Amino acid sequence: GHDYDAEPFDRFGWGYVGDGYHNCTRYGELEEDETRRSSLGVVMRNWHPGPLAFQLTSDSFTYVYTQAILKSLDLIEKEIKSGKDPRQKWSASKRPTQSKNDLPTPLFCNPEYCVVNE
Repeated sequence: GHDYDAEPFDRFGWGYVGDGYHNCTRYGELEEDETRRSSLGVVMRNWHPGPLAFQLTSDSFTYVYTQAILKSLDLIEKEIKSGKDPRQKWSASKRPTQSKNDLPTPLFCNPEYCVVNE
């Protein structure tokens, strides 16, 4: 991986472009305007994430969730190989669900703005 400790600056400081691996978001790679392209590579914009930090975060979640799905498939496959029906062990949750009709009317929100479709 990238050796962030060897750098004499804070790559995740305000306004810095690039995370050590990329200087722009994936969709910004096709951007022809160099100013816009550079802007899409900002990791932090003052106190909140810039475009590249949002991409880094979403990629991290994608990686973790993909690993969880693969582990789940391994567990299900193990059940099948042992001759068991995986639906008996890995069935959908029996937890009751609620719809908007199960909830009380909002106390502090105009219903025009608090509409929830089922």
